[in-house]
Amino acid sequence: MLSYAPCGMKLKLQKMGDNQTIQQAIQHKYQELSKSQQKVASFILKNLQTVGVHSAAYVGEKSDVSETTVIRFCYAIGLSGYAELQR
Repeated sequence: MLSYAPCGMKLKLQKMGDNQTIQQAIQHKYQELSKSQQKVASFILKNLQTVGVHSAAYVGEKSDVSETTVIRFCYAIGLSGYAELQR
């Protein structure tokens, strides 16, 4: 699934079935995300290293959204949750 490598993070998306970088997955789904989820997406794209070492609550705080929104963002881009994003 997702292996931690800041610039070339690869993941196997459940819904899409392709191996691609997290950046590509976010860009592909960005317009379909809610405004709050877009805040999360923008934060993650600018701070990829943060995801691997901080909690969903931290990412939510820095994105000005709730922890729940961060987790829903993960589902929206095809992940099983925040833990998969961190791997």
